[in-house]
Amino acid sequence: MNDLVKSAIVVLIVSLIAVAWGYKYTTTHQRSGLANMFSNVDSTYTLANWAIGIGVLGFLRGAALLTGGLVKKKA
Repeated sequence: MNDLVKSAIVVLIVSLIAVAWGYKYTTTHQRSGLANMFSNVDSTYTLANWAIGIGVLGFLRGAALLTGGLVKKKA
């Protein structure tokens, strides 16, 4: 297993954890999302939304790294 595959696995795991935490927090604290519309900002709710967005992008990057690592391994 080369370094590219190892780093892809780490990126995939971290991004999945970030998305899972963000999704769990936003679904259990739905009133915070409603309060955000009326200027009562819950910073953890905002962070959870960012974790979902960046986690999805990180997952896509991890998938690309994994694909590249597997192609590099065959070559």
